Amino acid sequence: MYRDSWVRAGLELPDDLLHEILDAEQQCWDRAVRVDRHAPNVLALLGEEGIRRGVCSNAPFPPEMMRRQVTSNGIAKLVDAVVFSSEVGRRKPAPEVYQAALDAIRVRPERTLFVGDRVREDYEGPRALGMRAVIVTAHADEAPPDGVPMIRSLAELPSLL
Repeated sequence: MYRDSWVRAGLELPDDLLHEILDAEQQCWDRAVRVDRHAPNVLALLGEEGIRRGVCSNAPFPPEMMRRQVTSNGIAKLVDAVVFSSEVGRRKPAPEVYQAALDAIRVRPERTLFVGDRVREDYEGPRALGMRAVIVTAHADEAPPDGVPMIRSLAELPSLL
């Protein structure tokens, strides 16, 4: 995808230069991305309760760059596993992405609550595998349709367990 964007701009760049440019861009994101203010406390609380936690993201960038970001923003130490679509080779809502996340945290679908901000990727996809799911409206681009479970913020998450 990234290569195609450069080609459409009229530039065919060698792989090593593409990687270097993408990494420089991601380093800017590393410093700019802000974690939800409730996420660290909620993730820590879940961990104290013995609940396995994971990140499952549709990140199209190389996994090593995304893992660096998750580490630099402090989330890596608060979760048991991180799975990116770029390492699975499919994007949510493909079932392989959710299965990779379930395998990584070693939890069965029926014992999992998937939390996200997009109905198709973070509600319908996980539900198709048998997970419970909830949409956090503070991060959603649009309100979920009637019947889709939702919470306003991550601070409400512990009340669902």
